Amino acid sequence: MKKILYVASSYGHIRSFHIPYIKGLQESGFEVDTAAAGTCERLEFLNGKKIIIPFEKKMTSLKNIKCTVQLIRLLKEEKYDVISVHTSLAAFFVRISVLMSGRKEVKVINTVHGYLFDEYSPYLKRSLLLWAEKLTRSVTDILVVMNRQDYEIAEKYHLYKNKLVLIPGFGIDAERFSRNRIEEEVRFSQQEEARGDEAAEGKESNRVERLVPFGVTRQKERKKLGVDPDNITLIYAAEFSKRKNQQMLIEAMKLLPQKVKFLLAGQGEYWEVCQRRAEHLGLSDRVRFLGHVKNLEYYYYLSDICVSASRSEGLPFNIMEAMAMGLPVVATDVKGHKDLIEPGINGYLYGFGDDQGFSEAVLRLTEDREHAWQIAENNKVKAREFGLKQVIETVLAVYEEER
Repeated sequence: MKKILYVASSYGHIRSFHIPYIKGLQESGFEVDTAAAGTCERLEFLNGKKIIIPFEKKMTSLKNIKCTVQLIRLLKEEKYDVISVHTSLAAFFVRISVLMSGRKEVKVINTVHGYLFDEYSPYLKRSLLLWAEKLTRSVTDILVVMNRQDYEIAEKYHLYKNKLVLIPGFGIDAERFSRNRIEEEVRFSQQEEARGDEAAEGKESNRVERLVPFGVTRQKERKKLGVDPDNITLIYAAEFSKRKNQQMLIEAMKLLPQKVKFLLAGQGEYWEVCQRRAEHLGLSDRVRFLGHVKNLEYYYYLSDICVSASRSEGLPFNIMEAMAMGLPVVATDVKGHKDLIEPGINGYLYGFGDDQGFSEAVLRLTEDREHAWQIAENNKVKAREFGLKQVIETVLAVYEEER
């Protein structure tokens, strides 16, 4: 049985994105150990060893040198046939460890979830990150990328040893992000609530359906968030960080009509900064910070437009999931977004940091609701290309070649 070491920067990342792939590999007959920083709780159902490698987010941290030593020792003790690496930081230190361990026979599959550089990056940053990829390309047997621009970068600089593969993202759960399913669940919940109210009043109700007329459900749920029927609700689900650039969107809310509301889902180091900025601008009644939410599909259902201000992406889950839920998209004109959005067909793109361009795109959708509806229908169709089942089959085929 072939042994795989599956590595990411954190077990949180593994829990969020990788479980279907690890289970798929195990079901295909591979023995899979995992390695990452953090705790491996809620992963007990996965077979194989769960190894703690305490990666530090800062690349230059001395603790990452200790992680490299730990990885070299691990590679010498365990005879892995394949190493699957994910996230830029983990991928770099694992491949350095392979170089230093002398394990030339082990096959490395590096899945890039979005290079953190492109032609628009500052020269020094781009040079350093590109140097790191060139340094480790001799042990990158297979390189897997998720967008056309990263593919072109990898091809131009030949950042792989044997093979370059382009996949359509990491797959979205089409059943979970289904507008019809959410509509049915919300209707059922409201019907049960209404039936309970009638029972409390001593009334009988044999026909639950009449309690919640069709079309009322979404309006009623939006009201719980303080959203009026004529409001337009934007949503951005992402980690609060400099790269995700939530602060620019908060600033841009001043350029939009009062009826436009903004939902921000996620956590991160810039969360408090953004919250203070919204308060300073007098936008507390229009910008709502949801924090970490487990039922993101519910908030997509309540929203009208998905937005993003990110500096760069791989193939972003938040955009694909919103498209599956039938939302038009307004996002930055950067790699990852370009693969998903054809302007006027799936939404609109605007220049990074261009608050005026962002507000104009949003207004275009709010003022022409028929056009927005057509874009929403287009997106539900396009999102089928990124279903988890299809992507898993594509990814597993890469590993099958290494048997």
